[in-house]
Amino acid sequence: MTASVFSLDSLVFQSLIYLAVLAPLVGVIVGSLGRFNLRSYYRIIRILQSAPVILSIFGLIVSNQGNTIKTVLFDSKFGFSLGTMLDQVSCLMLFTVSLIGLTVLTFSERYLDGEKRHRRFLVLLSITISAVQLFVVSAELITAFFAWIITGMALQQLLLFYPERKAAIRCARKKFVISRLGDLALIGAIILTIRQFGTADITAINQLAANLSETGKTTPLLSWIGVLFVVGALTKSAQLPFHSWVPESLETPTPVSALMHAGIINAGGYLLIRISPIMNHAPLALGVAAIVGGLTAVFGMAAMVTQPTIKKRLAYSTVGQMGFMIMQCGLGMYSLAMLHIIAHAFYKAHAFLRSGSAMSHAADQRIFPDKRKFTGVEIAASLALSALLFFGLSYLSALRPEINSALILVFLGALAHTIYSTLNLQVARAVSIIVGLGMAMGLLLAYTCMAGFIGLLLGESLPLGSPSYPGISLFLIVLFSLGLLLQLLLQMNPRSERVLSIYLALHNGFYIGTLLDRIVSPIRLTRQRESL
Repeated sequence: MTASVFSLDSLVFQSLIYLAVLAPLVGVIVGSLGRFNLRSYYRIIRILQSAPVILSIFGLIVSNQGNTIKTVLFDSKFGFSLGTMLDQVSCLMLFTVSLIGLTVLTFSERYLDGEKRHRRFLVLLSITISAVQLFVVSAELITAFFAWIITGMALQQLLLFYPERKAAIRCARKKFVISRLGDLALIGAIILTIRQFGTADITAINQLAANLSETGKTTPLLSWIGVLFVVGALTKSAQLPFHSWVPESLETPTPVSALMHAGIINAGGYLLIRISPIMNHAPLALGVAAIVGGLTAVFGMAAMVTQPTIKKRLAYSTVGQMGFMIMQCGLGMYSLAMLHIIAHAFYKAHAFLRSGSAMSHAADQRIFPDKRKFTGVEIAASLALSALLFFGLSYLSALRPEINSALILVFLGALAHTIYSTLNLQVARAVSIIVGLGMAMGLLLAYTCMAGFIGLLLGESLPLGSPSYPGISLFLIVLFSLGLLLQLLLQMNPRSERVLSIYLALHNGFYIGTLLDRIVSPIRLTRQRESL
């Protein structure tokens, strides 16, 4: 059933939608005109930021009844306009981003208390949140691109909040270069999309692409469009080899890290979800997304456990989780990718905002774990149980072809993380492995239930794709299996010379960041002013 699209004639209602989406920016303007003190400034912005949360809930209720709310601010004669769209996907994402934005604003008031650039920080943070909210509800690619650019520019200034720190400058420099590459790819993709479909309206584009799927017609231009969109998504979501700035962004204030890891870095995957009907016509692009995402997921998963600090572990965890999300898009599992975005956003916002309380525990952590010796019986038993569960899950996946290999990959990822965690339990090693397997199955069951719930919320708003090349699913399953074995290897005998070299390479991110530093070092960034 195709959702009916209506545009409300009420100018007041449309204005309220724009005011809600841009609520933090409106709060900045109101606060500046009224010359309020900083505490009142925060109170005004927080109250206004409640508006997009309420709007997202209202929009989700309306959209689940088969309606889409669209507003048009500007309509040109050249095939594009500027406006917003509230459907099931955008409302779900708006709820996530706006609620996290409200939490970050509340946290920031006391976190930066006493900072002389506190007011500037609040302005930049409000602009960033407003731009991200505009991006997720954009009705046209042009609007999305403007929001994409503004988000990057505001984040660039937040990364340089402490311009006297050399590490912050290095991170911002790399982020600047990578972002410009993504911007160029997105510009090219939008131009080709308008040329192919004659419009920049996302709803119209997706409908035309869906019609092409029904008729079986396609054009070579769609492959180029898909590849360019994937390149833009890879740069925005910090995928290999564009990831190195994320683990180095620790010099920025913690609220920025929470917003960046929970909301901004999801933009690449969200973009692919929004244009999923187009992506289903670009098998090469989907293949690239699946392979690069899978490699990034395994890399982030392995590199995370080698980091000695909480924030750096969280940063590599974000890289790995974004890789998993991009991989799901490449496999055509768009609803599962949406679930991954939402779950990761709330988890990572919570993790960063409470990271300060974990520093005392982190001080006891060492770069190299204690050497653990496993008996042959323990290793054989754990591998046999893993194989049994693995093939059982493969059989279930064969019974449900529509889920493809997604559940297998979720299981392997959960298994790697839980076994690593349970190895530190004060119990027998064989018991810890069995506990890890049980936890992995529990996580898989919870994931399946949440996927069903997201399916109910989204309905049929997202298409179901499939991997373009049959070998990709097998490649990813083997890749995640090797990633699991790598984590076990790092735990079993971390002091051996060969394992130690792998450990150090992972700890340093395979030195990709160092290489990129040498490439972009001639670039000079303008330092921010001390105050507004």
